[in-house]
Amino acid sequence: MRNNSKNRASLKSQNIIQRTFLFFAVLCVSVASTFAQDVITLKNGDDIQALVQEIGEVDVKYKKFDNPNGPNYILKKSEMLLIRYKNGTKDIFNESVNNTLEKGETADPCIEINGVKWATRNVGKRGAFVANPEDDGNFYTWNEAQNVCPSGFRLPTIKEMQSLHGCPFRWTTRNGVNGTEFVSGESTLFFPACGYRNRTGSVKHKGRTGYYWSSSQYSFTGARYIWVNNNGVTSTQNTLHYFGHCIRCVAE
Repeated sequence: MRNNSKNRASLKSQNIIQRTFLFFAVLCVSVASTFAQDVITLKNGDDIQALVQEIGEVDVKYKKFDNPNGPNYILKKSEMLLIRYKNGTKDIFNESVNNTLEKGETADPCIEINGVKWATRNVGKRGAFVANPEDDGNFYTWNEAQNVCPSGFRLPTIKEMQSLHGCPFRWTTRNGVNGTEFVSGESTLFFPACGYRNRTGSVKHKGRTGYYWSSSQYSFTGARYIWVNNNGVTSTQNTLHYFGHCIRCVAE
């Protein structure tokens, strides 16, 4: 009898512990859900903590996360890079950087520096240049970058990129955009400080540094690039393929 009483007491204690654990587990999930949020990343690198309400053809409606009962706000998709939802999924809006890229440009006058003929503008949508030299263009992973230059152009090799070393340059601003301007005789070649896109989709260092892919690999998962800033152009840099860099093509 004494052993049976002990067993019943032990089972009752275990049931209480199990129910208590289940209660706290449900409570933790509930709290986590309460504080979950959507994150809207803009193409200028800013993040907005939000509760997305509706995604339309050209814009997105959302409420501020810290004011869920407040008014709806509206953002155009053309201003957005991506949305990371609270359930872990995401939508990417990266078809073009601005409305001027709808038709795109496939020709460019080029500027020759140290024997390399550089396009004067970055690549926007695949196969087309942006409208202006100060426009950032799109970010591409290294694998994507292999086939984005317009017809008659290609990615520069790292050796061709290094040919910019020693070229006169100045850190300047064009139409409110910071960048490095290389000087060749009476011609100038402007590289906007477009920053780079990291693995989560956020844009970093915009306005301070421009990151540009070369066609050269250094390993199975990595490739070479240069960055341009107020010190001109850096020596060869290496990074992983999945980062998003801007593209400046050279003539074939």
